[in-house]
Amino acid sequence: MFTYKNHTLASPIIILIVMLASFQLGCSDRDDISEVQEPDPALQQASVALNRAEAAMEKAGVDINFSDVGSLANLSAILPSPLELAVLEDQGALQEAIGALYEVLDAVGENVPTAQAPANPAQEGFKISDPDLALVHIHLGYLYVLEAVRILTREGWGKDGVPETEDDLFRIAFPENPELENLTEVYQFELTERGQTKFDEIENNPSSRLEDYLKEFRASQRQAILDALVLLVSARVKVSAFPDVNDIDGQRITEQRPQVNRAICRQDALFHLERALDKAEEIAPDLADEFDEFNEIIAEAFAEDFLNQTSQWGFEIENADEVLARINRLIEKR
Repeated sequence: MFTYKNHTLASPIIILIVMLASFQLGCSDRDDISEVQEPDPALQQASVALNRAEAAMEKAGVDINFSDVGSLANLSAILPSPLELAVLEDQGALQEAIGALYEVLDAVGENVPTAQAPANPAQEGFKISDPDLALVHIHLGYLYVLEAVRILTREGWGKDGVPETEDDLFRIAFPENPELENLTEVYQFELTERGQTKFDEIENNPSSRLEDYLKEFRASQRQAILDALVLLVSARVKVSAFPDVNDIDGQRITEQRPQVNRAICRQDALFHLERALDKAEEIAPDLADEFDEFNEIIAEAFAEDFLNQTSQWGFEIENADEVLARINRLIEKR
């Protein structure tokens, strides 16, 4: 099984050695331990996938190894700034890591159904412990959050692709000193000063319509919001077409739907944060406390506020009540 000591996740290389050693010792003849059987193919598959996940995380330049799970209470230690995520050299690294971790879960027989699609039956595989499953799920939830922050930050910079310029519309807030400030404000979706001024004018105009909000976004910005809502909470969301309305780029507003690759991103951050908490509650109350605080900050202060804001701007969220119920269930678990 994965090494788990004092609620820490060891280096994947060490993990793989321990997994292999544990498997071989358990399957060898106790009367003759010199006889070593071939490793289980499922275990080998999990080992390869773990190495790929670690390599992808390193390419992303983010530290999500949680050498001390207690650092979940200190978000500045594990949450990179939106700027760091937006300028990643390998923009596909986060999704690559997500895909590799799903392969780990597949190999060990942990069924993770694709959201909004029939579940595939879990294959028989090498089983790992509940503490290890909790840590794999918290890693996945964390990666989904970072991917949502990345795409929103890049698109918020506007057409020139440069932060803090005149055409910026929205951003992900990140305090300069997360250790000293209110941790619930570490990641927050917010309008820039320019964006807030424009949206206040629309809100105060009694004849305004939802498309008046939508036309202030570029098509790629609307797409980023749609995709981020899926990554965070699996929202069933779309933007309707307004053939007679031009957006900020002078383009007609056409229907848009999420474009998240569900072959890779099978679920959402909320799903994995809840699974991690469920596993942690069963085996380690102190670990569950750390997960719970992290979940509340991500689910309530980030995901719920983001959902509520965008639903007021013409982004049609078909399952808003269902998503809010999931968020509330996660927050109220402890």
